[in-house]
Amino acid sequence: MLGAPLIALASACGFAVSTSLQHFAASRVAPSAGPVRLLISLATTPLWLAASALGLVSFSLHALALQLGTLALVQPLMLCGVVLAVLARAAAGGRLPRRQELLAVCVTVGGLASFLAATEFSQGRSAPDTGRALLCCLLVAGAFAVLTVLASRQRRMEIRGALLGAASGLLFGTMAGLIKLVGHDLQDGGLWTTLSTWRPWVLALAGLMAVSTNQRAFHSARLAASMPLLNVVNVAVAMTFGWFVFGEAPIQGPLTLAVQVVAAAVTAFGLAWIARLEPDVALPPLMGDPVSVRRDH
Repeated sequence: MLGAPLIALASACGFAVSTSLQHFAASRVAPSAGPVRLLISLATTPLWLAASALGLVSFSLHALALQLGTLALVQPLMLCGVVLAVLARAAAGGRLPRRQELLAVCVTVGGLASFLAATEFSQGRSAPDTGRALLCCLLVAGAFAVLTVLASRQRRMEIRGALLGAASGLLFGTMAGLIKLVGHDLQDGGLWTTLSTWRPWVLALAGLMAVSTNQRAFHSARLAASMPLLNVVNVAVAMTFGWFVFGEAPIQGPLTLAVQVVAAAVTAFGLAWIARLEPDVALPPLMGDPVSVRRDH
């Protein structure tokens, strides 16, 4: 399991850069653009395409880390990308991180480290329960539908962004579990046997829906609205999937559960703090963007 944390951290770095570039690209599209126009505009934006390519590389590393380690270990480590993005942003600007940025990073890292220290990384059962995996997917699909309907009826952009962020987190957390499950299927039965099951197709559909919903969240409001909920829900769903489907046991009693809950709350606070410190900077139009808009949400 030693290689899993390092690969997960590399994946987290890639996702952090990819997400930041995607958010910038999505925020430059006209606020009146609907979901279809938004995706068409982004698909013709070189920066967004480059960020998506980096995201695919990071996704591959994430999949490898999930095959080597547990969901309870890999998925929380993905949050390190948010922390590293703060330091990278300061370096790109030719400056040292500000005091508030360092404090927010310390709070997030402290909460995450405490969470991981209280978590058990047992591999669980050798054969995952595919019936339970299907049940998880159905429950997530229902919750996702409720959140997206509520978001579509919400006029306050910050709340809409939060709801869409939570909906995205549901799908990304489920995707992590399905990636590990499909990897197990490939090792056990090969490519053609795996393709004959429902799991890779649901994974592909969940990926498309997650990316689309995430872009809508980016388009609706600043990262502070969607990013903290997205990440916390993502980790919670992935760990639940690992426990329910793979038999992982990340919680070893009431005391560890209490520590995990407090640590998760501290981590979420740190993530929200980091997101609020993201600067809004007026930049020239991107190549391929129909409209350049400064967004002060």
